[in-house]
Amino acid sequence: MAVWIPGFFLGFILSSPFGPIGLICLRRTLARGTFAGLVSASGIALAYAFWAYAVIHGLTQVSCWIEREKSILEGGIGLFFLLYGLHSILNTPATDYPTLGRGGKSANFFSTFLVAFLNPGTGIMFAVLFTLFGLAAGHHGLRDSLETSVAVFCGCLSFWLLLSRILNPIRARLDDRMFAAITRISSFLVTAFGLVILGWTLWDMIAGA
Repeated sequence: MAVWIPGFFLGFILSSPFGPIGLICLRRTLARGTFAGLVSASGIALAYAFWAYAVIHGLTQVSCWIEREKSILEGGIGLFFLLYGLHSILNTPATDYPTLGRGGKSANFFSTFLVAFLNPGTGIMFAVLFTLFGLAAGHHGLRDSLETSVAVFCGCLSFWLLLSRILNPIRARLDDRMFAAITRISSFLVTAFGLVILGWTLWDMIAGA
């Protein structure tokens, strides 16, 4: 119980839709429904759960590899956000959000999982927050590590379940004009995130050369 409450709380608050991955989940929830949003959120939750386990249990090999390939991974993530945002801007909402068909569920899941998992900032974020919450010290056993990762996973999914319940009545009232506006705004924001990440990565590469 000592690790469940802070782990759940961190998973809950870290699932905020104000970042680029959260924006993607938010748009999928509004466009395709609750299930599509939860599938996408499950990818984030699983990635967060892994990093929570890695930080608590001290799995340094994966974190060292990600830190070593930081520039390449950040560049790839920035490119993903840029292309996703541009694709959304250049396509109408009807074609940008197909219904979940064959392969749709796995694509929704793995797209968010890989971006959250390979993001070098995810491990750093958990290391800092776990240190502030006192979870990084004194809980190095396998059981504590697993409980923390499960708590983070549950907290993340709980946030999106709650948000989906709130968005359902809003989604039902959205007309084509309002939905198009939300689509455009979120698309530009995701594109902007991609440009910022690519610019930051390029600056780091130039500065480190």
